[in-house]
Amino acid sequence: MSDRSIYLFATELEATPFRNLRADAECFVVGVGMAAAAAATARLIAQLHPRRIVLCGIAGACDEQLQVGDVVSIVRDSVVALPKPFRREYASAPVEGITPVGAYTVNATGESLPLLADDNPLPMVEQMEGAAVAAVAEAF
Repeated sequence: MSDRSIYLFATELEATPFRNLRADAECFVVGVGMAAAAAATARLIAQLHPRRIVLCGIAGACDEQLQVGDVVSIVRDSVVALPKPFRREYASAPVEGITPVGAYTVNATGESLPLLADDNPLPMVEQMEGAAVAAVAEAF
């Protein structure tokens, strides 16, 4: 395993501003949705053997504690469409100085709204790739 970090984005639209700020960073577009993101992540890990994978991009705020444009660090994530007995939670360390949040990985915008009544100790966001990327990273 190398010391390299790779930065993953679902779309080029999300990757471009980061590339403009960090031309030295290794950025890759993995595609939208769980299947595309998982496949691309597996390929990148197998080829590059990174030490760290950072999934970046736009998430939808599901919580009134968050405002448009907030930068957050997802510290737990799960696939919302799976029945609760099969829903696995993926955890990651918080990033110091960035608001920690929970996330639901969804297939469609708003899919997580029925779960917001659950007792969530963290503000929540939804995204379309997170848990898939986490599952692949964990498998490697």
